[in-house]
Amino acid sequence: MINMPALGFVVREKNVLLKNLIEGIHFENSVIHFDASVRLVDDTFLNCVFILPPQENPPKSFQEIGRTLLTSDLSKVTLNAS
Repeated sequence: MINMPALGFVVREKNVLLKNLIEGIHFENSVIHFDASVRLVDDTFLNCVFILPPQENPPKSFQEIGRTLLTSDLSKVTLNAS
């Protein structure tokens, strides 16, 4: 689980749950789970799998993440959502 800012940090080949503020982290070849509290600032994802929990009324941050993922080249994407 990653739940604090760590500018310039690289995460490779992990299964992670993102919570609270995540800023400037580069993820590679990882499985990414999102907590409803997550706020993303300039985080990059290279060859990652994204898991959003099913919700009838997802929070704004999940809507922003989903919208960005649907319009991106999923081999490498940068996310900003608050």
